[in-house]
Amino acid sequence: MLRKIGLFVNLKFLRIMHKLNYRYYLKHFPLYLKKIGVRFSGDISNTGFIASSAKFDSLAYSHLIELGENTIISAKVLFLVHDYSIGTAIRSVRPVTKGKMPHFLKEIKIGNNCFIGIRSIILPGTTIGDNCIIGAGSVVKGNIPAGSIVAGNPAKIIKTTEEYALYHLEKGDFIGELPEI
Repeated sequence: MLRKIGLFVNLKFLRIMHKLNYRYYLKHFPLYLKKIGVRFSGDISNTGFIASSAKFDSLAYSHLIELGENTIISAKVLFLVHDYSIGTAIRSVRPVTKGKMPHFLKEIKIGNNCFIGIRSIILPGTTIGDNCIIGAGSVVKGNIPAGSIVAGNPAKIIKTTEEYALYHLEKGDFIGELPEI
């Protein structure tokens, strides 16, 4: 119980630091996630931006979530590694012992250099490959191939990140400068 209270206080502090000291937040929020069990596939110092309002399931299951390097996770993204739908389905055809509800518990893996849009939901058993973009509000399940852009509910591949990049490079409708090649 004390651990949960300590983690809750730590999260509240980091949310305040997000507004007051962005550099501090960028360095320490991934360390907080690691403390609650979230895994990082690469160097934790190369973690991209992770919004403090992103939800990484419960403390008991957060170890089933793995994040790649240089990944941006927008506000209010929800990572779910558990699902009790099978218990409800089984209960419709046979009794289930109270407190022993059958459920799914599956990992989530996010690749390197990904962007996950605001209010997306990443469901159990999802693997998102490197260089993927997940559109805002998407509900994502299954294997998303590297270099894909997905959007919708359920999320579907709408184009490749290369097509998207080439289109906007040609159009020049973005802010920021690119290094010379």
